[in-house]
Amino acid sequence: MQEYNHFKKTIMRELKHLRYLTASLIAQAIIGFGDSNTKIGQYRRIYIRLMDKSLREYGLARDAFLSDDSDVGRTFRFANHMETCINSLARLNKLRGRIKSEKNTLKLPDGIRKQVEKSSDAVRHIRNAIEHMDESIQKDSVKKGQAIIIVANETKDGFSIAKYKLGFEELATALEKMHELAVLILNNS
Repeated sequence: MQEYNHFKKTIMRELKHLRYLTASLIAQAIIGFGDSNTKIGQYRRIYIRLMDKSLREYGLARDAFLSDDSDVGRTFRFANHMETCINSLARLNKLRGRIKSEKNTLKLPDGIRKQVEKSSDAVRHIRNAIEHMDESIQKDSVKKGQAIIIVANETKDGFSIAKYKLGFEELATALEKMHELAVLILNNS
């Protein structure tokens, strides 16, 4: 059993090296920063909060995934936390687009921008599958054998829902790039 757990840990990697940013945002609010009442300032606060939420939920999903529990509860805990992670990550992607469309905003470095955009379609599709699963069931568009909640795939290197899949490594990289962007946003107020 120990060997299997070690294997899983390497598949869904830990992201504890990414620090939560809300405390820094609060500290800036206390000492004051120039854009707090502007649209960009408001976007900024939401972005930082959602980034922390995404990281927290990823960590909780990872904990459930690595749990030694073999019950349905573990599967549901994993699904619940991963759904919340995906939902907040999808919101971050939308918010990134809104920030990008504002005049005089931070220009994203190409490396970050390309990595974030690469994963945004997969995240959006999975988010939509989650949010509209009841409609898919009603329309009989869920094929036999497809998951109706987020479940780890057979190789345990990612997850799927309906016909959509996302690898844990791709998700971890997306979270790292979104966090890198969040740090840029936070430091360029």
